Amino acid sequence: MFSSMPIVFLLLMKLKQLNTGDAGLGCDQDILSTDGVGSCVVLCLWDPIRKIGAMAHMSQASTDKGGAMRPFSFGSCPELAIPFLLKRMLARGSLACDICVRIVGGGNMFYEIKEGSLMDIGTHIVHATLETLNQEGLHLTSSALGGKFGRSVQFSVDSGLIEITATNGEKVFL
Repeated sequence: MFSSMPIVFLLLMKLKQLNTGDAGLGCDQDILSTDGVGSCVVLCLWDPIRKIGAMAHMSQASTDKGGAMRPFSFGSCPELAIPFLLKRMLARGSLACDICVRIVGGGNMFYEIKEGSLMDIGTHIVHATLETLNQEGLHLTSSALGGKFGRSVQFSVDSGLIEITATNGEKVFL
């Protein structure tokens, strides 16, 4: 993604690295990036008119873990990340109808886990993400889901381009 860009343009970019459970906003020349995406789901929200973007690296389907109270970060699951990021984008002037929604990940990283089983965490996070998006009135634009490989995700807020690099060597652009 960066090899053909002029050096001056690269200097204007600001890389914002997100870890698992993080949620963050970017604008203009920012690049939102995260690594280690296996069964996790990465949510990318983009307002192409106002050049505002948001990313969350969600590792859980929900905050409900059998009644045990645990601390959660705003990017840890769809029920927290989506309203958190949407509220911040709307506060910066975005309109919900302008926001493009893309999700990446949701893989089944272990061959011995049957797809759709309780242990298939990726599928559960994807379903929770789609359900929460629907509740918030947002619609999925595109996705790169499933598989048995990890991914790294880079989201250029200015262009809206998402570059996905898989551990199997494949590159996908959304």
